[in-house]
Amino acid sequence: MSIEAKKDAGTERLARSIPEFSLHVGVGRSTIYLEIKAGRLRRIKVGKRSIIGDDDGRAWLKARAAESAP
Repeated sequence: MSIEAKKDAGTERLARSIPEFSLHVGVGRSTIYLEIKAGRLRRIKVGKRSIIGDDDGRAWLKARAAESAP
């Protein structure tokens, strides 16, 4: 099943892979990896996979919005 098909299924997710999170928030994967490296975005390692918890993603997005507010 493709990422788009999963997105359209309407199921609530607790976490997303980095490519899924990137599509979800509309920024590139390289930006996500830079944010993780800078310590501004928390990733969870599950085996070899890296996932972003939805709560962590929301907190990161809220912090970015606060930084860019006039």
